[in-house]
Amino acid sequence: MIVFGALTALWACETESVLARAAGHELTVDHVVEMLARENAMPNQADVVDALANLWVDYTLVAVSASEDPQFTTINLDALLQPQFNQEIINLYMNSVLRPDTAISEEDLRGMWEADPP
Repeated sequence: MIVFGALTALWACETESVLARAAGHELTVDHVVEMLARENAMPNQADVVDALANLWVDYTLVAVSASEDPQFTTINLDALLQPQFNQEIINLYMNSVLRPDTAISEEDLRGMWEADPP
């Protein structure tokens, strides 16, 4: 949560909230927060945000270069990208349909743990 707080503070101080620019594209604080929120495996650290911004710049420059090269514009990437698209559709559907039906308080959870440890 430290990184989200730092990003929020940065956003509050700067009206544009742009972390990086490359080839006419901008990476904003909102985009980074959205990316980090979707990926639970990433630690909330400033160096992760820095690495993410650097990767974004690199990949943006590669994508712009590839889109301008006539040899790359004819490549069909559907077969490569379709599994990721399908997984995102499934995740969106599951998140819209499934709702948690059980809420366990911290005290109840601790009591269950102490009563029947692993």
